[in-house]
Amino acid sequence: LTVGNIAELLRVTPEFVKKGIDGLHAQLEDLHGDGSYLVRRYYLSDVVSFLERARGLSLPDGQLEPLLTTNEVTERLNVGTTTVYTLVREGILPVTRLGRSMWRYYLRDVEALAENLAKKLTTKEVAERLNVSKGAVYAWGREGILHVHKIGKFSRYDPRAVEALAEKLTAEEVAEMLNVSTGTINRWSREGILPATRLGPHKLRYNK
Repeated sequence: LTVGNIAELLRVTPEFVKKGIDGLHAQLEDLHGDGSYLVRRYYLSDVVSFLERARGLSLPDGQLEPLLTTNEVTERLNVGTTTVYTLVREGILPVTRLGRSMWRYYLRDVEALAENLAKKLTTKEVAERLNVSKGAVYAWGREGILHVHKIGKFSRYDPRAVEALAEKLTAEEVAEMLNVSTGTINRWSREGILPATRLGPHKLRYNK
């Protein structure tokens, strides 16, 4: 591979490559055979080994894959750079370190994280589905009523758990179904006759 190949692969400038990258060694090729024109060349196997060491993980099938910059990751995940760094620090998003402040990310890793986030609901989406405030959703998460998946600074919720909660009935709905007063429903709850899920100091829900 040439300097240009390496620069394109790592999403850096040719000058960055020419200055030398720790751990990536070039072979000098004498094009004229007299030492007058030496060109840097890189073996593909050396590049793969370098990237595996920089990433701290083996490359899938030992193959080279597209790399993204931090800015490109923020655009794909719709987050800020601080969140990306948090995801890296917590081991959620693997990073390939080309230098002290030169980080690159494999497209496969970013797409897998994006897919994982897309499968779950945001706090806002949960609040809208259950017709409550975001504060209530956060409180349910803290109290273990609604399991929270923490992905870096993200809070995400399983859609199935949210739907199960949405299907629970209010005291008013149960009273109407049983043709009794809400006071009776509340008394049955206190006496253990009718099990209820407590969602707050004065908020009970009932299974159908």
